[in-house]
This record gives sequence, structure tokens and C-alpha cells, in this order.
Amino acid sequence: MSIETLTALAIFAIVTSVTPGPNNAMVLASGVHFGFRRTVPHMLGIALGYGFMLAIIGAGVGSAMSVSPLVEVGMRLASGAWMVWVAWSLARSTDAGSDASRLRPMTFIEGALFQWVNPKGWVLALSSMALFTKTGDLIADIAIIVGVYVAACLPSSSIWTAFGVSLRQFLSVPWRLRAFNISMAVLLLASTLPLIFEEA
Repeated sequence: MSIETLTALAIFAIVTSVTPGPNNAMVLASGVHFGFRRTVPHMLGIALGYGFMLAIIGAGVGSAMSVSPLVEVGMRLASGAWMVWVAWSLARSTDAGSDASRLRPMTFIEGALFQWVNPKGWVLALSSMALFTKTGDLIADIAIIVGVYVAACLPSSSIWTAFGVSLRQFLSVPWRLRAFNISMAVLLLASTLPLIFEEA
């Protein structure tokens, strides 16, 4: 991979990782409810889980799935159902701090598995493989793409989680927290459902 392509990849990965989406909405909410330290496994699950998904897609699974309309429809429906459930659970959360004892943050495994039903992640993964695997050494290109995205995901998730932590005092007022949770649930659905159903 040339320096020019690597630079373009790094910019693409940073911008797409730090902009709002399902992962960032969820770690923001987790920062509010559970704090930074308890959200770290979730953040690591996002970064490493997404890296693993990129590697699998780069190996051809994404292309193989795209040839079957039934598999694609099933994936879209599963993603939509999961996102609605996550948004509903988030909207029902009621108290930052006390939620930490009543509920729990996502684990590393859950954060990693979530990438497989994250439509933004799928779109970006397929786009990245199409845009940046241009040389004859496909394995090296895939490894570089995975490495760049893992490196970009961790700081991006950390920023959103830290922002959530910074809001804990402000959101200690119940009505503010309820408004925040509902807003995050709406943002989560707004950032994913159009991608899920755009071709339905």
C-alpha cells in the first residue's frame, strides 16, 4: 500500500470512527451510566471485534453473503430487531449511577458480536475493502486496513465515553437523564434504520 493510499485510509478510518453511529451512541450512554473504567471492555470489544469482522469480510465472506438476497434480507431484519431492542432498553434506563448496580455495561464479547449486526459497520467495512485493497498483495492490504481501524476505534470510543462521563453530574437530574436516554435511543435508530431498510 502506497503512502498516499495509507494516508487516505487513515483519514477515512478516523472520520468514520469518530462520527456519530451506533457504537459511539452506546459508549456515550455507557459512560453516563457506568463510568469510563466499566466501559473499557465494551470499547475493546468494538475495536477488536470490528477488526476481526474486517478481516473476515476481506477474506471474502462479505462478497459471498452479498450474492444471496435471502441472507441479505435476514441480516437486515436481524440488525433492525436488535437495534430496536437496544434503543428500547436505553430509553427505559432511568438513573445514572444507580443503573450501574441494577444493570451492567456491555462485555467485551457483546461489544465484539454487536459489530456483526451494526449496519454502519458493514457499510464501512465493505467500502473500505473496495477502496483500499488496490495492490497485488491483498493479505497485506487487509492487515493494514484492520490495523488502522483498530487504532482509530479505540481513541474514538474513548472520546465518546469520556464525554458521557463528563455529563454524569448534569444528568443527575432525572428528567434530564430521561431526555438524554430517549435522545440517544432516537439517534441510535436514526443512524441505523435508514441503512437497514434503504434497499428493502
